[in-house]
Amino acid sequence: MAESVITPVDERNAADAVDLLLQFFVEGGFSGTRGQIAGNLNAMLAEDDCWAALAVVEGVPAGIVTVSTTRDIEYGRIAEFGDLYIRPDYRGRGLAQQLMEAGQAWCKSIGCNAVLLTIARADNEQEGLVRFYRKLGFELTDRMIAECRL
Repeated sequence: MAESVITPVDERNAADAVDLLLQFFVEGGFSGTRGQIAGNLNAMLAEDDCWAALAVVEGVPAGIVTVSTTRDIEYGRIAEFGDLYIRPDYRGRGLAQQLMEAGQAWCKSIGCNAVLLTIARADNEQEGLVRFYRKLGFELTDRMIAECRL
């Protein structure tokens, strides 16, 4: 199996990151144009409290993770994994776990006390995602996410 490299997203590989995020949005049925995704990613990367990384296999961008942080009363500094995507032809190689572990390491390095994530997939895919995230130490809580678009 080919070795992968986890590399932070910056101006040199941002176009690859946008391509992967666009694939993720299309596959997941999320709304967003290439321009919106690129603009939001560039804004994230301009902030010290956000981070994104690519999993690269033999020079091919195969996966991406994005992380944003904030502060709250309950946790102090907290991170949210907003996006995790692996191209279909690279799934099952451990890339998602490598990206999650790299993200968690970054979160620890900047003083985060907890990491949250949202599982937003069809019911038949949720079980597999829940098992994957549990393997990484995440547990489901009684909390519910509500959304109000502005």
